[in-house]
Amino acid sequence: MSILNNSVVPVGSTGYDIPYSLRFNDDDSAYLTRTTTAGNRKTWTWSGWIKHCKKCGTGPTIEANFFNCHTSGSDVAGVLFNTDERIQFLDYNSGYRIHLITAAKYRDPSAWYHVIVSVDTTQATASDRAKLWVNGVEPELSTAVYPALNADLKINSALEHRNGSSAQMTNVRWLDGYLAEVNFVDGQALTPADFGETDATYGHWKAIAYTGTYGTNGYYLDFKDSGSLGNDANGSNNWTPTNLAATDQMVDSPTNNFATLNPLSNGANTYADGNLSYLISAAPSNVSGSIGQSSGKWYFEVLPSTTFMLIGWWA
Repeated sequence: MSILNNSVVPVGSTGYDIPYSLRFNDDDSAYLTRTTTAGNRKTWTWSGWIKHCKKCGTGPTIEANFFNCHTSGSDVAGVLFNTDERIQFLDYNSGYRIHLITAAKYRDPSAWYHVIVSVDTTQATASDRAKLWVNGVEPELSTAVYPALNADLKINSALEHRNGSSAQMTNVRWLDGYLAEVNFVDGQALTPADFGETDATYGHWKAIAYTGTYGTNGYYLDFKDSGSLGNDANGSNNWTPTNLAATDQMVDSPTNNFATLNPLSNGANTYADGNLSYLISAAPSNVSGSIGQSSGKWYFEVLPSTTFMLIGWWA
């Protein structure tokens, strides 16, 4: 059974609007890929919004990579949810050149997380050479290894890069979730203020439009063109979708957050399609939505694929 992707009244937003996201289903082995020319390997920024759907640690979601580049399994760089569902930023080649891991775990299936990683290995202070932000703040780190002065790193080299999975040839780590508002800036180490701001009324972190330049390998993925999901909305650095279809363009976004099924309410079921469908493992099998309501008028739809089920509200 499934919750339809247009079935829930979304949370309204004001100001800058992100109309679309791209859904990655790990069982489909879905990803975006591009082989770049060599850019600035000392200085760059990646920014994106992620809604994570599936607990890491098993199956195709052992880890969940949302940005990655590699030569081999022992020569790799990227940003991911690790097996402990902490956000990890690494560059590894027979030893860590960068290794940042958050102390906090990020496992709320209803939340959109804004992640920024940036590097500038020309900085004199080691901790200024690699930065990680989540929702506008630098989180406490459980692990912190910083690059050497003026090091050329893996990202932005003339290799295959991916959004939505690792680029390893074996043991690929797939993202199961949604990506939105992905910016890569070649040649600049930017900060959260370039991509977001704190809401003056409610205090949450929200998106703003990036208005700067992108550089040689820079790109902006807004996922507005369902017929060309890897289209670079800034220029011509387009990405090639694999195992992604027009139906994976979603209106669930950081400024228009939709309820989905909540796998934390019943971990025994098998969830898919961005937590919009699930397979009952054993009856009875209760599952709730990811966004609760205590008052007001709300609308939802469920498409059953079984002969017996109960649908309603629960407290």
